[in-house]
Amino acid sequence: MLASLAAGPATNNGVGGVGPMVFYLTAYGIMSIGCFAILAYLDDPELPVDHADDLAGLSRRCPWAAASLAVCILGLLGLPATVGFVAKAQVILATIGSPASPNSSLIAVLGLLIIINAAIAAWYYLGLVQRMYLRTPVGPQGRTGHVFSLASGVACAALTLVLGFGPGTLGQWTQVRQASKAHAQTIIPETAIVAGR
Repeated sequence: MLASLAAGPATNNGVGGVGPMVFYLTAYGIMSIGCFAILAYLDDPELPVDHADDLAGLSRRCPWAAASLAVCILGLLGLPATVGFVAKAQVILATIGSPASPNSSLIAVLGLLIIINAAIAAWYYLGLVQRMYLRTPVGPQGRTGHVFSLASGVACAALTLVLGFGPGTLGQWTQVRQASKAHAQTIIPETAIVAGR
């Protein structure tokens, strides 16, 4: 997100601006809500999900919950075929294509931070998926919660994949501000001409 802010306003060819940042925030909002919805579904007051090891063996106990959580986690990681990948790509492309990018040390630092952050996230997120699918449960398993939480998590996981394969709709929605501004600049002169007649 810092990279998108550093990119500054959109250029004449449409690169940069707030569109990529809004897309990023929306995409990561969807995936974060999905993760929290699944964790709320798994949370039992008597046996709460407090540690990563509490997710061990989840694929055997609750396959839908494990799959939905895995999709949202991999989306947060920015894996291709998820909306997280598209969001990160848009921010990086906006940064590279911004007027400030040539010979800018800030852009180089942000690029390095993106790489370091991705490496740390991969180590952590893939560890969670590995626990869910490759480990056996540790200790007694808690009861699952309300089905609404599971349905919300599944819906967010589905959006993560659908928008990863076809990000056009969300991308168009996040460009509304820039498009409406450009539209207003072309409509106002035409209105003035008509009014002058």
